[in-house]
Amino acid sequence: MFSLNRKTNKRYYEDFNLDRCVATVVKLGAGHVELDATVAYPEGGGQDADHGVIVLQNGVEVRFIHAKKMYGDHLAVADFPDIQIGGVIEHIVHPDDIGYLANVRVGDAVEVRINRLRRAQLSLSHTACHFLLIGVQQIRPDAAAWILGCHIRTDAARLDFAVDERISAEEIREIETIANAFVLRASDVRV
Repeated sequence: MFSLNRKTNKRYYEDFNLDRCVATVVKLGAGHVELDATVAYPEGGGQDADHGVIVLQNGVEVRFIHAKKMYGDHLAVADFPDIQIGGVIEHIVHPDDIGYLANVRVGDAVEVRINRLRRAQLSLSHTACHFLLIGVQQIRPDAAAWILGCHIRTDAARLDFAVDERISAEEIREIETIANAFVLRASDVRV
């Protein structure tokens, strides 16, 4: 099994509300930057990645439009979804900002900042998926047992199920009622 001898310190696990951190450039690619630490959540589990900026030592802000997890080790746990641990996060640079990388060197100190509004929107969509899934588990446990995937975006979210019998309009209303009841509780969400 291939294992990388370095990993990105994923600061979002330490504090979900952290929107910036100091980091060091570890590697540069044609259109990406790898840092030793980040607050940028990568695309994963169907959720879109954070976007933001990497602030260089001279104050220039290099926009990144994607964060991608690479080279993680598979965590083999019986009856648990395939997930990866460790690995590195590549920050994919906006095409218009790639020229700024010519002046960046491995070892440079930078600050990485995420777009907080985008993170908040993704968080809302993510939480909404959990509420819907609770409703699906109650109304159509057969569907909940066969989740094929999901896509969590800033403006919407989608759950995909493999079912023999289509979810009816009445069942959708019941699922919606259950999910909305959770929303109306206005409970704190803990990560």
